[in-house]
Amino acid sequence: MQGNGFTVPIRIVPQASTRLRRALIFGHLALAALVVLACRSSLYGFCVLVACGLHYRHWQQELAADCARFAAVLFDSEGRWWLQAGAGKRIPAQLSTRVIITPWLMVLPLLAPGGARGIRLYLLRDNLPADDFRRLRVRLLWQTSNDDL
Repeated sequence: MQGNGFTVPIRIVPQASTRLRRALIFGHLALAALVVLACRSSLYGFCVLVACGLHYRHWQQELAADCARFAAVLFDSEGRWWLQAGAGKRIPAQLSTRVIITPWLMVLPLLAPGGARGIRLYLLRDNLPADDFRRLRVRLLWQTSNDDL
């Protein structure tokens, strides 16, 4: 392997994480339980419950659509992002400034050129091999720290 091991290209196949799905279900059910406890049988409580259910359904559909639209997301050794369509066509992408990077979760909104709809990746440790997750996390943290200088 040449050079730094962290500059190896990373290929991400968009897929729904089972941990993310469980966390979303748990979060929405916890919110629903809190609404029931707080509002009892009021109209406001019913409206919040309906909104919670609609939000969960919308989020689930958005994740499925993002996973189906692109075959892969590529992060090359030069730090550029690419969206790969099913036919193998690569579209350049740009990482938004609203990135979330934690030790267990990365939220990466990628913007396509010309106002085309990009993709929002929710990456947990079960989405990528451990080395790729670590490499991507370190490269993103290093990139954002250098951008702040």
